[in-house]
Amino acid sequence: MEKQTRGVCMKRKAVLLLAAALVMTGLCACGTKTDTSSPKTQTSSAASASAAGESSGSAETSASGGTSNSGDSSAAGETVTDNKKTEKADNAKAKPDKTEAAVDAKGLTNALNACIGWGSDSGSTLKCASAAAGLVSWASSNPALAVSAGDIYDEFWKTLDQGQQQTFKENWEYIKSNGDTIFSDFNSIRGTLDDAGALKKAEKARKRSDAKAHWNALAQIIADKINNQ
Repeated sequence: MEKQTRGVCMKRKAVLLLAAALVMTGLCACGTKTDTSSPKTQTSSAASASAAGESSGSAETSASGGTSNSGDSSAAGETVTDNKKTEKADNAKAKPDKTEAAVDAKGLTNALNACIGWGSDSGSTLKCASAAAGLVSWASSNPALAVSAGDIYDEFWKTLDQGQQQTFKENWEYIKSNGDTIFSDFNSIRGTLDDAGALKKAEKARKRSDAKAHWNALAQIIADKINNQ
């Protein structure tokens, strides 16, 4: 009986030990799972933090890039504006003065042509007065004549043959005298101008501002050209 009791006790101890072993095994397994999941959690947290950092960095880079692009665009806009201003300034410099642009080249050529085709024959007095009135009128209407009158005269002179050039030189002295008289003693030449059909032209021309000075300038240019030819 005693032996049976001991056997039962031994079996119970064995069962208890086995149960204890199983419990310990289960606890160890749980501990392992907990430790294993912890790094995963830490890794996940680190990944989230890294993603957040990258997102923040990307946002800062984008903002920085946007600011830079905006600055570049602004600078480019200012450069274009400055270029336009410079271009306008250059164009303004390139444009001729309004007074100079008003010079009538054809008008002077026509007036010079009226100085040839006649000589000391009959009717030369009226033709001389008319030619003088034409030149005085042109000079008074073109205050910038000194800029281009010489060039216009040169072009006119090239179109003349030797006979016409000689006639122009001979007639010029009388034409110059008539032009001067229009300003110095208009009444003495009024009748001749009227007969030549140039009275109104001469009257209008001599009343323009600085007309005499413009006539003197043109006459001097022509005289200098003749003396050098």
